[in-house]
Amino acid sequence: MTARSGFDSHTLPPFSTEPQYGFMRHLSRGLESWLLAVAFAVAYTQSPLYWSNQNQYFLHGLAAGGAGDLASDWLACTTDPTPVFSGLVAFGFRHLGPWVFQLGYVAILAFYFRQIERLLDNCLGIDRPGRLLSLALIIVAHSAGVRYASVLLTGKDYPWFIQAGLAGQYLLGPGLQPSVFGVMLLSGFVAFSEGRPLEAAAWTSLSTVFHSTYLLPAALFILAYQITLSLRGKYKSAFQTGLMALALVIPAVAYVSWGFLGADAAVTEEAQRLLVDVRIPHHCHIENAIDKVALVQIGAIVIGLLVLRKSPVGQPLTLVSAAALTLSVVQLVTDSRPLALLFPWRVSAVLVPVAAAALTARIACDAVSRCQGLGKIAWAYGLTIAASATGTIMTARGVGFPINRAESNLIEFVRQNRRPGDVYLIPVTIPKLSAGPRGSVSMTFAVPPPLAPGLIPLDFQRFRLATGAAIYVDFKSIPYRATEVIEWHRRLELVANWYSTGSWAVKTPDLIQAGITHVVIPANHASTGPGQSIYTDEHYTLYQIERN
Repeated sequence: MTARSGFDSHTLPPFSTEPQYGFMRHLSRGLESWLLAVAFAVAYTQSPLYWSNQNQYFLHGLAAGGAGDLASDWLACTTDPTPVFSGLVAFGFRHLGPWVFQLGYVAILAFYFRQIERLLDNCLGIDRPGRLLSLALIIVAHSAGVRYASVLLTGKDYPWFIQAGLAGQYLLGPGLQPSVFGVMLLSGFVAFSEGRPLEAAAWTSLSTVFHSTYLLPAALFILAYQITLSLRGKYKSAFQTGLMALALVIPAVAYVSWGFLGADAAVTEEAQRLLVDVRIPHHCHIENAIDKVALVQIGAIVIGLLVLRKSPVGQPLTLVSAAALTLSVVQLVTDSRPLALLFPWRVSAVLVPVAAAALTARIACDAVSRCQGLGKIAWAYGLTIAASATGTIMTARGVGFPINRAESNLIEFVRQNRRPGDVYLIPVTIPKLSAGPRGSVSMTFAVPPPLAPGLIPLDFQRFRLATGAAIYVDFKSIPYRATEVIEWHRRLELVANWYSTGSWAVKTPDLIQAGITHVVIPANHASTGPGQSIYTDEHYTLYQIERN
């Protein structure tokens, strides 16, 4: 059976028996595909606004959209690392409302699923029973119910590693954020598999517009497409593909060069040290990310490449994997911080789900061939309905996405009583993330520990966006311009010192000079604070600084 990819030299594996479709059959299949995509999004679930990384990536957009007093927040005034995403957030918040962010993520989840489905169709050509069972298993593997069950039974979210890459890199996450636009890399794969290299270049390059950390992965994919086309004698197409990619990626490269490069060498080196060794070592130290699970993921990539080796994307997948492995080894040997911040292992966030999908399809097809007359399609629909129903129940009951509920009452008080010009000082510690366990971990469905009076979290991750108030600094949300990274760390050290020892009354002049108007103090830190107590509960007390 000849592949529908446009590359005559490649054929699908010989186990496809899918007939040609008439118009109504084609329409029916399209409707079925989109219903499955929606079921995938429902089964996957998503975090409530605002959770985890959203507290960083929504800040600039919400500030520009007029949310609360965020425009006066220090971090909101630093160089925006994702300006296009922030522009979408600002427009959505100002003109449509926050609900559009969650609806948008549903659309992206469905889009991701459709890309996986189309890639399997183009590369493996599975018949309908095998195809439906493959897609049902993919939905189940990504589903919140299976992931939560894994946490309850084993203490670890093992299904997460079917969709996530190495060193905490991933395309999909708990909710809308810039990294999810990496699904455009998958769209590039689909376009290439269908013989449309210019469209593949467009999709691949557009991912960098939303998130500049896709610059290196996009470059590797484009280069792999060009080499593949050249080896097939399509030199003109290879040249046009590179030209298309270059034209679309120039804005992202120009913005990164203007906004984040060009600082003094010593300043740049120190900022890179802070990012690599203090703030995101779990993303940057690949040697600490390799554990037994990571080795299984690497093995799955290798097997997936073997499954897809004769498909239209087999060659570019192999080239990208080889390039990523080479650059990762170079980084590991040289310990280069600039290369670590380019994340050469980030391509694994694409390779793992693609390989997992290919392996799932093979398993499903084998199961279908062995189970004649056992309601093969009914099994597929049953699994899909069960996964989406479980996702609906979990969303309704608020399962997963743990937060420190000890903060909730204080946050609500600040939300109702903040005033323009207020700047809040919140408890901050500087954790040693590099001292954590080897490997990656997902906290999406982690079971939070019981609350204790005086609990001190790493920081109030959601304080800014939940209250609409400006804060002095926190550990979670960071800038990326070199001088601003150093200022961020200076503020962290100041805060850690302020909360460590000594009388708050002595520190008050420094707080006033820093522009701080309110101070949050954990219950077990001090009996008195700077100024007047305006709120207290069993966990925290809020003080308003009295200015002379």
